[in-house]
Amino acid sequence: VTLESDFWNKHRDPVRRTHSPTSLEILTGTSFGISGESTSGEVTSMWGQGVYKRFERVDDGLTVSGSVSTAMIGADWSESSDTESEWIAGLAVARSRGKGSYSGDSNEGQMETTVTGVYPYVSRRLSERLSGWATVGRGTGKYVLKPQDQTSLSTDLSMIMAAAGLNGTLTPPKGSNLSLALKADARFTRIKTDALVTADSSLSASKTDVWQLRAGLTGSKNTVLGDAEDSAASVKLSFELGARLDGGDAQKGFGIDLGGGVAWTDPKSGLTFDLSARTLVAHRENHYREWGAAALLEYDPNRSSEYGVSASLRQYWGASPQGGMDALLSRETLPGQTAFDNSSASGSVFRTGRRTEFEAGYGIPLLDGTFTGTPNLRVSLSDGGASTQRLGWRLTAATSDDSSLEFDVGATRSKSADGTVSHDYGAQLRVIVRW
Repeated sequence: VTLESDFWNKHRDPVRRTHSPTSLEILTGTSFGISGESTSGEVTSMWGQGVYKRFERVDDGLTVSGSVSTAMIGADWSESSDTESEWIAGLAVARSRGKGSYSGDSNEGQMETTVTGVYPYVSRRLSERLSGWATVGRGTGKYVLKPQDQTSLSTDLSMIMAAAGLNGTLTPPKGSNLSLALKADARFTRIKTDALVTADSSLSASKTDVWQLRAGLTGSKNTVLGDAEDSAASVKLSFELGARLDGGDAQKGFGIDLGGGVAWTDPKSGLTFDLSARTLVAHRENHYREWGAAALLEYDPNRSSEYGVSASLRQYWGASPQGGMDALLSRETLPGQTAFDNSSASGSVFRTGRRTEFEAGYGIPLLDGTFTGTPNLRVSLSDGGASTQRLGWRLTAATSDDSSLEFDVGATRSKSADGTVSHDYGAQLRVIVRW
């Protein structure tokens, strides 16, 4: 059994400054899983997850923004061979609710959508190094349009979707000590709304198609600098490549994201130095470029234990340096959720920035080593004078099996670039129990 719940006040509205998360927002930070295995290797599982997304788009003078919350629950059955699953088949049910607003030159208002969908899925290991998955689904719900100072319009909504993908480990050249992994998928979604005619107004029928193709490749090579592999220093080189093509009636474009890094680790001194960088090229926005880089210096003299001191110093430049494949494949749109300067005559311009983060903690055994208490401090400084200080206490169970418990409480003081100061507090709970 696994349970993770994150109810930090992370959806706080910066305009209102104080905002308690709703029950739905708390749900979207929570997930659980229950599984049981028979003697023949068959595994039955049940799981649940919440997702919260915000969106904003400007197109032809019309601004649309809002949020979508989704709660999902599913069950699946798998058959294993040795320690790897041969195949998995399951069914998921999802309930989504979207709320947003729109404004343009001559109209503005609000809109709401609710969709309940059923999604069967299957995954199968095709070979020792390759696996594939696929899912289809259908959902129905309501679409409500609320023009300002006019009567609300409500009509039926339907959705169909299909997606499939491959995940594989490529065979590197012999003796190269190189690991390569490939991820690729394709997806299609169609949403339709029915026409509605009333005595005062009307709503036309609509159909929206969205499709997406994605592919990513990662690779790494680890070199040990010495004879004793357990205590010798090592250097790890890595690279990532992501490519994505969006089409249909919504976002369109093609993007390529490249990333790479080098990490040096010395177990004797407890020091780690990691440097990573990535860059995005999207031809739809001809004048748009995005890049990011990060440097990490970490000190942990006893990595096999949670006791004692540990500290890290991180420096970020530009966008997230976590790169190539995941950065591009997970973003909502090709330009993504980054900072733009639309005042430029040449179009959207990516604004670079710097951020420095320092974190330190000290693990203390509690109740004869049953638990570990770790007081910790985190300080973040950004361009323009923005800063964040967080003081917290993390409690973890020092169990000898695969079960674990982690509870974290903390208080945060934030200062924005314009001098506005806010105080937040929150808690995080993570429980994993196996029997």
